[in-house]
This record gives sequence, structure tokens and C-alpha cells, in this order.
Amino acid sequence: MKTYEISPFWKYLSLAIIYSIYLGALYFLYPIYSKTEMNMFVTVIIPFAYFFLGIFLYSYLNSQFSLILVIDNEKIRQENDKIYKEWYFDEIKGFRVLKNMIILETNHPEKKALKLASYYDNYSEIETWIRARFKNLDKNEKYTERKEIKAIEKKHKNLKESDAKKITKTLNVLAVIILIWMIFFKEFFITLAIYSSIVLFFICIFTLKKYKGIIKFIDNKNTISPSIGIALSLIPGALIISCILKYNFLDYSYILLYSGIIAFIILVIYFINEDYKTIIKKKFNLITLFFIAFAFGFGSIINLNAIHNQRNEYYNSKILNKFTSGGKTTSYIFTIDKWQYISEIKDVDISYDLYESKNIGDNISITYYEGFFKIPFYTVK
Repeated sequence: MKTYEISPFWKYLSLAIIYSIYLGALYFLYPIYSKTEMNMFVTVIIPFAYFFLGIFLYSYLNSQFSLILVIDNEKIRQENDKIYKEWYFDEIKGFRVLKNMIILETNHPEKKALKLASYYDNYSEIETWIRARFKNLDKNEKYTERKEIKAIEKKHKNLKESDAKKITKTLNVLAVIILIWMIFFKEFFITLAIYSSIVLFFICIFTLKKYKGIIKFIDNKNTISPSIGIALSLIPGALIISCILKYNFLDYSYILLYSGIIAFIILVIYFINEDYKTIIKKKFNLITLFFIAFAFGFGSIINLNAIHNQRNEYYNSKILNKFTSGGKTTSYIFTIDKWQYISEIKDVDISYDLYESKNIGDNISITYYEGFFKIPFYTVK
């Protein structure tokens, strides 16, 4: 029987990092807390909740770092005063290697995978024993994937993995270019950029469908197949980022409806001619593609609704308050009075230049747009 403990160095270093973040968060949270209207919840419950969060963190981390790993003749287990978990060797189907960690996956339906971080003393000895005792699932899956690709190439003579790699690389590079174009150079030919994004996205979908089984949705180290994930992620992101902070919408219901319809159409395009059981087996692909397609539909509808708008109306309102909202980035906000289409006082995000040029009590110009798809929105200038 062999016993391994987590190195005290890693235990105390991890605690120091976690509590530096925990205490450092107070520096950013206190200004927000101090400006909040005081009541029982704010003055008593929130401080106590944060205090007990710190106690919970210490208790949890201490229990995890006090786990002892024991390997005997027929099982491997982790234990301390409060936790006892065991895995018999015949319940372990193999291992995967991540950065600074080995994961032992189990075929037991009620047991979770065993994750062994490199924090253990003599970790190299543990890793050597696991590699000698169990199957490397990553290598097995890559071998299986290679066989599947070869079978597809044999069945469809015009589909080659080498061609797929060239195509995915080209599409991913074009998506990066479009992202840069729509974020940093959106003043130049924005209509062309939007239509280029839409066309490129559908090219990606049809390419993914044509090379199904060879090209993957997402890239990870466990696959040998080329991935189109960069393009599928960046195009919707570019469409949304380019306009989401520029326009203020009166109602999002139609945007969500049209986005759902577009997502459904894309799913039909991709999964058409596949039977129900096959689609269910690929539920990860189904869910992933739905969210990607929904985001694409959301960004496309907003942009097309704006660039093909046919009617504007102009109004004035008054600035009742101005303030900033901190975080990773600073947001600049005006509180404006009600106007023709807004029946209540409302906070709107504005640019830094506009924030600096206007004061409380000044009038503000509002442009109302009917929208090409009859989805009304407005801008503040």
C-alpha cells in the first residue's frame, strides 16, 4: 500500500492566492456598497454573508488539501477526517492527461471521475503507476477518430482531410479579419462588413455539413480533426459587439423571436437527412450549434434592422443624472427624462466623449428609428 499527501507548499500558496482575491475584492466592492441605500439587508446581512463566505472557502479548501491518496492492491482512494471516496481498479476505464493533472474516468454510473493534481508529493511516481496500469483514453479516441476519417475519405472520394484543414484555416482567418474590421474599422463600409459576416457564417455551416465527421465544431487537444470553432464563434461575436452598445431597443421580444427562427433554420440545414436517433446522439453538437446560431441571428437581425432603417424621428430629453459604472471596463451612463416613446425615467449607456460634454440638466438629442424589421430603437447624441 502506498500513501501520498498534498505538498504543504501548494496548500499554503493556494490559500494565500484565494484569500488575496477574497480580500482584494473588498477594494472594488466597498465603493459600490458605500453608495447603496442603507437598510437591514445592506448593513447586516451582506457583511455577514461575505464573512461566512470566507469561512466556507477556508473550510472547503482545507478539506480538499488534507485529502490523502492511498493506493492498495485492488483500489485507489482519497480520504481525510470528513471525506472518503474509493475507486476499484475494475471500475476505472482509463485516464486523461491535462496540464498539471491526471483524470481517472470511471465506468461506474454513481461515481465521479478522480482528479489528481500535481500538488501531491511524488506526483511523477503516481503518474508513472497510472500510465502503466490503465488505458490512455486520449490516444484511444484519436486512433478511433483517425479510423473514422479514413472511412469517410474512402466512402467519399472528394472529401479529404488535407483539404478540410486548408478550408478551416482560411475561414478562421477571414473571421478574425472581419472581427477586427467590425470593431476597429466599422466606419468603413459597415454594410459590406455585415453582409460579409452573414455570408461567411453560412459558408461555415455548409462547409461543416459537407465535411461532417472530418471538421469539428470546436478544437481541443483530444481531437486530430480540423476545427471551425474560431469562425463560428467570432462571426456572431463581431455582429453583436459592433452594435449592441450603439443602439437602445424599446423591446427585445421580436429580436429574440427572429433569432430563434434563424437558429431553427440553421439547425434544419445542418441536421436535415439525419434520423432522430443520430441527432439525439449528437445532442452536444445540437445544443452548441443552437446557441451559436441564435447569437448569429441576434447580431444579424440587429444590424440589418439598423442599416436598412427607413424612417427617423427626432426628440429631446433632459439629463437628470450622470454616473459611471466600474468593472473590467468603465460604463458611462446618463439618466434621462421620459420622452415620446419612453414613459419612465431611464438609464442609457453613452460614449465617453458625450459623457464629458454634457452636464446634469442639459438637453439631449434622441433619434428614434422605426427599423427595417419594425423593431424600433433609438440613439442618444
